[in-house]
Amino acid sequence: MLHRMKAAVAVATLVVGAGSAMPTRMARAADADPLVALNKSFRQAYSSERAALLNRGGPVIVVAFDDLVLMRAGKTEKAGFTPAIYHEAKSIAHVPLALYVWLQSRTGKTLDDAFLDRLRAYRGQITAAAASLSGRSGWTRPVLAVHQRIIDASLKLIAEAVAKKTVSGRRLVAYARAMRPLVLRSADVAARAQ
Repeated sequence: MLHRMKAAVAVATLVVGAGSAMPTRMARAADADPLVALNKSFRQAYSSERAALLNRGGPVIVVAFDDLVLMRAGKTEKAGFTPAIYHEAKSIAHVPLALYVWLQSRTGKTLDDAFLDRLRAYRGQITAAAASLSGRSGWTRPVLAVHQRIIDASLKLIAEAVAKKTVSGRRLVAYARAMRPLVLRSADVAARAQ
């Protein structure tokens, strides 16, 4: 009996010891992999040469989404360059997308009170956004007209859905098709602004 207990303790010690060495063994195995070593060499070379190039070269300007990044003498400065109308137009163009996403799985079904409340709240957001457009930079009459058409059609769809407590698949598809050219024109406005 004592012999079995000693054997069990020895096996448990071996397993626990082996388990604690496993991460080290796995790391050694990964380091031994020639592809891992090759990739490490690349990353080290790239990182050091990139830093050296930026330190000894002239200024470098990088466009990173909405920012211009100036790298000069080991320092980095960021400045936004995308005009506000880019994001503003995009916000209006997303209204038909939001309505389609919300309604497409609910067509032909009775809309419950919680969902109708969500539509009413969204209608309030659309109305507030529409009222804020006039006088914003870049919002010319033609730009306003395109976005007002998106807003008007969207408010009409919401009003119908709330009044009838349903939306047919045919009505939603017709709305989406009518919105397509307007959303594309909105995207053109945003792209030109950027």
